Amino acid sequence: MPRTSIEELILKDGGLAAEPQRPDVPYDLDDEAAVEWRRIVNCMPASHFIPANYHMLGLLCRHIVEARRVSRLIRNYCNRKDPGNVKIYLDLCRQQTIESTSIQKYSRSCRITHQSTLNKTAVNLKRIAAQTIDLPDEQW
Repeated sequence: MPRTSIEELILKDGGLAAEPQRPDVPYDLDDEAAVEWRRIVNCMPASHFIPANYHMLGLLCRHIVEARRVSRLIRNYCNRKDPGNVKIYLDLCRQQTIESTSIQKYSRSCRITHQSTLNKTAVNLKRIAAQTIDLPDEQW
């Protein structure tokens, strides 16, 4: 019986080369936040999120849901026939700003913003290629 190579041992039974699993939705998220969790996790590579950062991803999902709720409250308040108290409207707008800031902060922390996922090397290579063949910027 031939000896088993180290490569076969590594690949056998999902060893080191196994495809990383996408994180499951935590049980403490409600249904709307769970939908956001799945949407975010599925649009990133499977190995992008590590267990140490799951709590930040959960907070991000909660803030996204809360921002939608605040937006609906503002829309409903503005559609009322009697707009009533301006203080309520300003409080809702303030809360919307807080939610937006939180979403931005947690998106950066989870590294899911456009800047953090942009491959700058590829963009620079495209620019160099466009300049060498004299293409206008709009065409590349």
